[in-house]
Amino acid sequence: MASGIEALRKIQIGREATAGTKVAATAKLIGKLTMAEEVLLHRPDEERGSLADIFRTILVGERVGLTFDGLVNFEQLPYLLSMAITNKINGDTANPTQGKYYNNVTYVDMPNAIDGAAGTAHTLAAYLTATDSILICAAAKFRGIKVDIGSTPNAVASTVTVQCSNGAGGWLAATLIADNTKPGAASMAQDGTIEFTPHASWASDTIDGDAGFWVKLTWSANWTASVIINDCYTIAFASVWTYAPVLTAGNTPQSYTVEYGDDVQEYEAEYVVARDMEISGGIDAPLAAKAGLFGRNLAASTFTGALTDPTLETAVNNKSRLYIDATGGTIGSTEKATTLISWSAKITTGFTPVVHGSANLFFDALAETKKKISVDMTIAFNSGVETERTMYAAGTRRLFRLRSVGSLIAGTDYKQLTVDFAGVYTKWSTLQSRDGEDTVAVTVEGEYDSTYGKLFEIVVQNTVAVLP
Repeated sequence: MASGIEALRKIQIGREATAGTKVAATAKLIGKLTMAEEVLLHRPDEERGSLADIFRTILVGERVGLTFDGLVNFEQLPYLLSMAITNKINGDTANPTQGKYYNNVTYVDMPNAIDGAAGTAHTLAAYLTATDSILICAAAKFRGIKVDIGSTPNAVASTVTVQCSNGAGGWLAATLIADNTKPGAASMAQDGTIEFTPHASWASDTIDGDAGFWVKLTWSANWTASVIINDCYTIAFASVWTYAPVLTAGNTPQSYTVEYGDDVQEYEAEYVVARDMEISGGIDAPLAAKAGLFGRNLAASTFTGALTDPTLETAVNNKSRLYIDATGGTIGSTEKATTLISWSAKITTGFTPVVHGSANLFFDALAETKKKISVDMTIAFNSGVETERTMYAAGTRRLFRLRSVGSLIAGTDYKQLTVDFAGVYTKWSTLQSRDGEDTVAVTVEGEYDSTYGKLFEIVVQNTVAVLP
């Protein structure tokens, strides 16, 4: 008789800087996973003067098939979306309104470090800890700075200190949360984010003639000479993650090394990318996420240690809303209240492994085919839905938004998941019944709309500035 006791299984993932090069895990992925080695065998039917069937087996290829099942957590959904749509590992950012270098005597504007232009940069001839600082300003308060370091990084061991303007020419201490520009002992040694908790009394101030909310960054040691800063960006309190596939050029997903196993054995695969993805929800239930993944080089190994469980908030279907608008209008303008019951959005990513002749049996590149989104919904039948039935009968394209809202982040910003798409009803059921209420089951197939300019877009809003 089975005891029902499971082993201590877990899933850990690490972002690959170079696709297909294994890395140590940097985060736990909460959910369930299956990981199976797919060995490709050739067994030739040969005439050997024997009634025995097969004498030889030839190994001709290998890959790894994975399936992830879990809940839609606002904090971790970007991992799956980065595998399925594009390699976005930072939340959306904004250009500062001003950036300055200060040597305790003179302010020097740094326009090339705040313009978001890849072709411009600011070179610091020197940074001296006793006198120097970098100041970043924005029109509204923010909680972090994303830094794009140029070809000359800082290599001197150093620690950053963050301060906020007090509105009267002085500075208030902020609390440093993380300095991801510091891979080792040296801050500003790589691209990354500097995240902080602002002082409660942070106020707008005017510095060197420029007004706004200022942050002052100082470091504990002199830098390497001529450090280059390509760009700085501010990170809002509510991080927005926007995923929309480009339809006129290639898309590149973020590949991951996945560690999976239990207290007996760990296995890991590299170059893991999503082939398809589904987000679904029903009444009185959390939203669920499922992804079909592929990778290569399954190998027995050991788990990366010292990873903590993430803090997660799960989206629930009861707090999901449906919006339907005419093409040419603004998506998300018209809510179909008291209508949505259940839904399932299925995305075909278009990514597929490609094998070439080489020294290896596994795939060495990705190809990209057509993207697709298909959404099934069960909706309550009412006069507004009857209007949509006429759109089905006419084959009229519509704009759709599905949005699930979570807890308050700050001000009027909430954690949320938004699925936007253009499409046409391709199935419409006869009247059904749910708890005495008339319902219909419909299917919407995605269809590019030139005015909307997209096939689909998925937006997550949370408090995560960067995927670890």
